Amino acid sequence: MPVSRKNFIKSTAIALAGMPLGLSALANVTKPPLAKTDGPVADGKVSISLFSKHLQWLNYKDMAALAAEIGYDGIDLTVRADGHVKPERIKDDLPKAVEAIKQAGLNVYTITTDIRDADEKYTADVLKTAAQLGITNYRMGWYSYDAGLDTVANLAIIKNV
Repeated sequence: MPVSRKNFIKSTAIALAGMPLGLSALANVTKPPLAKTDGPVADGKVSISLFSKHLQWLNYKDMAALAAEIGYDGIDLTVRADGHVKPERIKDDLPKAVEAIKQAGLNVYTITTDIRDADEKYTADVLKTAAQLGITNYRMGWYSYDAGLDTVANLAIIKNV
């Protein structure tokens, strides 16, 4: 169902009216959001992570050693059915992978998952285990978008996935 001009203008006006509230909240921040020293930005240096899918053929130790040798600061570790860490083995294998990566002098800032819903079988185990290991960011699984359908139809399909 297409969006009417009236609804578009109304939605835009509401969004614009709320912008000063968001900007005033940012004005109260004492240091910039990227100035944290416990994440991928420390001391003004941006850390670059290698997506582990590109080294899928290596074990944890060899993957980490090669990424360190190339010059990366971290690894975006695949934690999914076709990844380095399988979700059904998360409790045993993620700690091993993180340990191997840390031994190479790297960090795991992000994991890439197949998670698309909180109620999926391994979602809680993956997120809890990652959190226990200090991993605070994850990428969820992708949703497909059919360009031949309108937005409402695509959303209906995604809701039923």
